[in-house]
Amino acid sequence: MVAAHWGSEVGEAGLAGSRDLGFSGPSSFDVAADGTIAVLDQVNARVERWSRRRVEAVSVDVSGGLADFGLEPGGPMDVLEPPNRMIPAPVLRSFRGDGSVRWTQRLSDRTWAKLAVGPAGPAVQQQPSEQWLPVAEHGAALGRPAQAERGRPGRPLANGRELVVERVGAGELRLAELEGDAVGRSWRVTSATPLGEVQLAEPNGNRIVVVTKAYTDDRSEYVALVLDRSGIVFSFAVESLEWAESAPLSRFRLSGGSLYRLGSTRAGLFIDRFDVEVSR
Repeated sequence: MVAAHWGSEVGEAGLAGSRDLGFSGPSSFDVAADGTIAVLDQVNARVERWSRRRVEAVSVDVSGGLADFGLEPGGPMDVLEPPNRMIPAPVLRSFRGDGSVRWTQRLSDRTWAKLAVGPAGPAVQQQPSEQWLPVAEHGAALGRPAQAERGRPGRPLANGRELVVERVGAGELRLAELEGDAVGRSWRVTSATPLGEVQLAEPNGNRIVVVTKAYTDDRSEYVALVLDRSGIVFSFAVESLEWAESAPLSRFRLSGGSLYRLGSTRAGLFIDRFDVEVSR
C-alpha cells in the first residue's frame, strides 16, 4: 500500500535517534473514508497523505515526541502528545486539514494509552483512571473537569454503544459491548500463548475486529481476530516488524473492510492492508 524511505523529502519518512539509543520513525497513522492514508511524521513536523493519485505533506506544529493521531470526518486532524520539557502534561492538539490549529487541550489525567475518534469527537483512554474520556464534543474542546465527568469504561462507538476490553492474566482477553449499563454481547478469548497489549478492538458491521500481540521468550507476532455472536469467525497472524519505534498502540487501523498495519525496516516505513471482510 505505502512504502517510504527514511528522509525529509515529500514521500519519505522522518527518522530520529541513534544506533545506540534506538530509532523512532512516524509515530502513528490513520485512514480516511476515501482510502487516503495519513501518516503523522512528527520528526519532520508534518502529516503526509498518500492517495491513489499522489502524496502530499502538510506542516503541523507538534513537539516531535511519539504521539497518537486520528482523522475526524470532514478533514480535521487530532494529535495526542506526551509531556515534554516545555509542556509538563499531555495535550491533544486539533488541526484543520491545512495544518492550522483549531485548539489545544490538556488531558484530565496525567498520561494516556490511546486516541480514538468517537461519534461526538476525539476520546482518549486516560490513565490512571483507565477510562475513555472525551476531549472534545462537536468540534469544541472540553475542559479537564468536563472530561472527567463524562468518562466511561468503554470506547464510544458510532451506534451509541461502548466497547470494553479487559486483559485477564497472561492468556485471556474479555470484551463486552455495552448498551447503556447493560451488556449486549460479550466474548472471552483464551490462549495457551501469552497475550500482550490490545492494539485494536473495533466494530466492522455486526462483527468485532481485535488485534492483540502474542509472544514467547524469543518471538512475537500480532493476531487478528474477527468475532461475531458465535465466536471467532476468522483469524490470522501478522509478523511484528518494528525496526523504528512508534506510539505503542497505534500500529493498526480499521477502515471499511480492511485492516491496515504500520511497520518499519532499516530501509524505511511501510503500511500493509489486509482484508477482514469474510463470509460465512
